[in-house]
Amino acid sequence: MERYDWDRMDVSPSLAEAVGRELEWRQPEMLRRFYQLTLDNREIATLRFESSFGSLATGTFGQAQWTLKRKGFLSPKISVRDAGSETDIGLFTPGWTGAGWVSFGSGRRYHLRHSNFWHRVDV
Repeated sequence: MERYDWDRMDVSPSLAEAVGRELEWRQPEMLRRFYQLTLDNREIATLRFESSFGSLATGTFGQAQWTLKRKGFLSPKISVRDAGSETDIGLFTPGWTGAGWVSFGSGRRYHLRHSNFWHRVDV
């Protein structure tokens, strides 16, 4: 996994603004595989699945875009790549509850977990 330079990303709001804050995933339309990540009731990122049945998704945060793809079955992981790249820049390893760690080549790690029954996400 190559080192990823977070400082060169053109994202708004900054990732630093979201760290330690409660984030919430929302699905505006029940039958559509499109989600909005919100902070204080404003959209800060989106996640859109490319097909109705596959695991390939595109995430957008500001001007940055990534693809996410599930790997494995009994011990699944989700790879994170710059859009259009074949190189993993990060890997999410979920536990049985859905919470888990996102690890990046730079050594940065973020723990994602549900903060309550409604599945708000804490970073």
